[in-house]
This record gives sequence, structure tokens and C-alpha cells, in this order.
Amino acid sequence: MTIAAYRISVEDQAAVADSTSRADGVPSKEVTLRSIGAGTTHEFSFSGVYPGPAPTLTQGEDPRDWTFTPSAAYGQSFDIDLVVDRLTGDPKRASLTYRIPSEVKGLLFPVGSDPSTVAAQVALAAVEADVSVDEAAADVSELQDAVAALEETADALVLTAPVARVTMPADSTLTGAQADTETEHAALALTGLVARGTIRWLARVVCTGQNAADTWRPRVYLDEELIADLGTIAFTPGQESTIEGEIQIRTLGASGTFDSSTEGDNPVTGEDERDSVVDGAVDTTGPSVPLSVTNECSTNNADNIITLRDFSAEVWPA
Repeated sequence: MTIAAYRISVEDQAAVADSTSRADGVPSKEVTLRSIGAGTTHEFSFSGVYPGPAPTLTQGEDPRDWTFTPSAAYGQSFDIDLVVDRLTGDPKRASLTYRIPSEVKGLLFPVGSDPSTVAAQVALAAVEADVSVDEAAADVSELQDAVAALEETADALVLTAPVARVTMPADSTLTGAQADTETEHAALALTGLVARGTIRWLARVVCTGQNAADTWRPRVYLDEELIADLGTIAFTPGQESTIEGEIQIRTLGASGTFDSSTEGDNPVTGEDERDSVVDGAVDTTGPSVPLSVTNECSTNNADNIITLRDFSAEVWPA
């Protein structure tokens, strides 16, 4: 059989070599098929479109040119036949493929999809992965089983979100404070807080100035209970420490109780400092409870400056 020659051109797309199929298609871009060999009649036709339906093939003013426009969908594949001089004793033929790759790799169809749709997806998956249709079908079956299992357990999935969130509006700075002085506090709204609820918080202190041999001592309090103490740290300017923790409210009321665990890094030693509180006291009868970050400097010197850069907390339900 004599082979026909052709060219596939796509609107706004770079050219490819003659008589070469294309796998770089784009939805809604006009495709021009041109028969470039000698001959009197030139006919292009679809032998298969996955998934269908097939678009309209239109012959141009030049009988060698045919055009079609794919639908606005990714993952289509077009099998096309070209026959030149069909009615002569020596017709020339060619088979070509034009494919629009999937925007997202994988198969997208719901459980219980129409069998013809699934079959088309299987065929397309086989082409994309360069595997047999049987192998692609096995993968599809596994995916359908997995989706079905997820649907059975969907009712048991519960998404939660914090019932209150507080973030420090601006940096807060202390200069040479020898007493254990509050740098900043967050008034945690207790609306929605229940027994076994959780408060998660994070603070970051940065040394922005330091007199030689002096130290700072960062601490964190829930109401009046000390929940984190990093000890004395001989910061150098630019060093910082991040402290974070989780507080579980055990009982509510004026004599409410909580458990707490915290962790903070010491940039001088490179070690983490851990603290825990069991059955700490907290009054949950008011509209809010203070969570405070404090700092204490060893010497009242104006060169000693520490800044609370980040401070946030969230109240989570049980």
C-alpha cells in the first residue's frame, strides 16, 4: 500500500514534522489537516474519538485542507484516516492521531458511570500510560473500589475548626525590664470552649539589642499559672526563640483545671526546653482568659531590648 503524506497544524501552536501525529493538542483550538502528497482527491475521516462525540470535519477551499475544532475538554484522542485518490486503482492511505493530553493526570469519573464512558476513559488511560487496555482496566477497577469505600465512610468524617482565634496586631518590645514584665497578652474568648477543649498557641521572641553578659528569661502564663519557662538565655542581637504549647481544659468553672505541655528552643545551647503542668487552675466563668508572654532581664540596661514578633492562639472544641 502506498502511504499518503500529511501535515497537522494547530492554531497558535508550533509546527511539527510532516507525517507526524500530535499529542500536544489544546481544547477549542482549530486543527488543520493537510494532505501534502500528490493526488486528485483527498479525504480525511475520523475512525475513532475518545471520548466522543466526534466534531465536524470540514473540507476547505483547497481540497487538500480539512479542519475541525475539538470541544473545550481535556483528555480527548482523535484517530484519523487519510485516503488519497480513493476511486483510482492505487489509493494512498495514512492513519494519524491527534491527542489533547489530560489537564490532570488520572481518571476522573464517578462510581456507576455509564459503561461506554468508562470504556473510553480506560482506552485513553492505556494510551497515556503506554500499557495494555487490560492493565488500565484493572487500575480503573481498583479506583472504583477505593471510591466506593470512601463513600461508605464519608458520614463518619468530621471536619473541625477553631471556635476562637487571636493574633497579636503588632510587635511588642521591652527595654531593660528587670522585673518579670508582661510583653503582651492575648485575651482568649471562651465562647464555645468545653471540657476537654484545647488551646493551641505560639510565640516568637527576638533579641534586638543586648548588653554583654546580660540575660533574658522568657515565660508564658495562662491566667496566673506559669506554663512555660525557658530559663535565662544569653541572647546575642538577632537571635530568637520560638515557644509553643497545647493546653487541654479538663474542667470548667471558677475552679476550672487544665493540663499543659510546652516546648521552646534555646538558640544559645541549641536545646529544647520542655515544661508541663498537671491540674493547673483557671477560671473559665468570664468571657475570656488571658494568655501572657513575659520577659525578665538580668540588668536594667537600655541596651537590652527584646521584641515579641509573633503571638497567636486558637481555641479548639473537644
